[in-house]
Amino acid sequence: MKLKLFLSIICVCSVSFANFSPEELATVHSGEAQKLATSSDNDSLWTTWARKPTLLALLALMKLRDRLLATNLFSSYSDSEYPKTTTCDKNSQVARTADGTCNSLKIPLMGAANTRFGRNVPLKSAYPDQDRLMYPNPRDISLKLMTRKEFKPLSRLNLFAVSWVQFMIHDWVNHKNQEYASDSVHEIPLRENDPSGQQTMLVPKTVPDLTIENGKAPAYLNTTTHWWDGSQLYGNSLDAQNELRLFMDGKMKMGANNLLPVGSNGIEKTGVTANWWLGLSLMHQLFTKEHNKIAERLKLRYPNWTDQKIFDVARLVNSALMAKIQTTEWTYALNHNKAIKIGQKMVWDGFLGLGPIGKSLIGSKTNLRGVPYSMTEEFVSAYRFHPFLPESVTLLSYKKEQAAEVVPLVNMRNENSHILTEKYKMTDLLYSFGKAKAGAQALNNYPNFMQNLEVPVLGKMDLAAVDILRDRERGVPRYNEFRRLLHLKPIRKFEDLSRDPVIVKNLKDAYFNDVELLDLMVGTLAEETRPEGLGFGETFFQVFLMMTPRRLEADRFYTSDFRKEIYSSEGLKWVKDNSLKTVLLRHHPELSQALDGLESPFQPWN
Repeated sequence: MKLKLFLSIICVCSVSFANFSPEELATVHSGEAQKLATSSDNDSLWTTWARKPTLLALLALMKLRDRLLATNLFSSYSDSEYPKTTTCDKNSQVARTADGTCNSLKIPLMGAANTRFGRNVPLKSAYPDQDRLMYPNPRDISLKLMTRKEFKPLSRLNLFAVSWVQFMIHDWVNHKNQEYASDSVHEIPLRENDPSGQQTMLVPKTVPDLTIENGKAPAYLNTTTHWWDGSQLYGNSLDAQNELRLFMDGKMKMGANNLLPVGSNGIEKTGVTANWWLGLSLMHQLFTKEHNKIAERLKLRYPNWTDQKIFDVARLVNSALMAKIQTTEWTYALNHNKAIKIGQKMVWDGFLGLGPIGKSLIGSKTNLRGVPYSMTEEFVSAYRFHPFLPESVTLLSYKKEQAAEVVPLVNMRNENSHILTEKYKMTDLLYSFGKAKAGAQALNNYPNFMQNLEVPVLGKMDLAAVDILRDRERGVPRYNEFRRLLHLKPIRKFEDLSRDPVIVKNLKDAYFNDVELLDLMVGTLAEETRPEGLGFGETFFQVFLMMTPRRLEADRFYTSDFRKEIYSSEGLKWVKDNSLKTVLLRHHPELSQALDGLESPFQPWN
């Protein structure tokens, strides 16, 4: 144990001794590091790792992460029912498939599109809350606790970062909802004077996996691949992917003015177009062009390669670059904590020469930790970031430094997206999103337009109420039980969450002064005590801490097959040498002044 601790400390210090104060280093040399790193205040409701010196905080996070990975990964499949019928051809052994099959050559359908979400809580705790599906009423909770009275900004994060994380979410998760029919919707009863003017609010039910064994908790299918594979760009089936490819020099199709082509529905053609809006379009435009630049480099370096070979490797490289940006840049921009920054760097880069402790997850041995890989329902819950969104965006002229138009987000949706990309220069749109601030993850900061969204056939819909209902429907435990199951202490009273008497009163009124009724999303947004620098509370941080390494270490294209024989030397160099800033400046060099001096393009631009 002492040797392991010593090597861990050396590993951390190798980042740069200049990052730490003499007092922090002296604490490590005192011989009390292990005790201090793993200790906590037994009287404290909240975790204490962030109160420790940086080195000890990092050690505490590593210990917490390992505990969660050992105890909170559960497959929705039993060994006898896991699909095993796919045959992996020769190309799938060296390239990602369109539908996510054959990432694991031993379990070919693991992580494929249309396979079940897993869980971060035991399956016996994952049954839908049918008896209390409407209790307390989700719409009442939304109106009382979610409604934005004034925009609460998160000053260190911009709207570009918000668009980015939705872009990533579309790579990872997507539930299938029922088509409208009288027996396929939830009916949320509304008060007589509800602002929508309706008597009920209709919400399509999530489609369960009908092959689930009797007596087991329901499970739901992920219609996208579970892998971090760029499927939001490349599609989740071979037919969808072929529609997007140029079939020349490994490139993807682009339309007029080097913009994505537009389909008959008025929406840009790409791998995933659900919940489409301008922010998603900007990300898809940028990284489709990045794919084509990678393909050009590979064609130049390897002139004898086929179109298929160039496409496959360009996809691998582009996906890995996006995963690197999320791991080492976005996560730290949101969670501005020194221990987290170093920990994320260790996940991706490691520290050479220090044996297994100093080795990165990237390029290491694939590790399933005894549980077949999948995204989890609890991860989906943790990535509901709607309070990030403002009500409108001021579109700016970059060169003139003046406002061109204030556009409500509701007017940026669906077919309005390509209208704006054709009307404005891409540089101006990127600059506008880079300047605009994100909203804070807090109560009473949900976008108003999302609480009154017009949906064809169904009428007005409140997405905050839907978010609450989805957790209950899909068997995600309520706040206190969720904390217990992820090794955190439950709250005893609503005053534990906030010192604001108005918030406490509203929580008590909405939940009849019963903390056990508190919904997961509401509780996490109410958490006032947060680890230093975190953009959200400690409850959801448990899921982030666990699932960030999980998504990488289970994927052979980031572990055992992250090597030159698969990616090529040129491909590995591209991943190593690039960042979000270099991607932006490669395609929009005129943005150099706006990005100059920034620690991250996810911060508000100059």
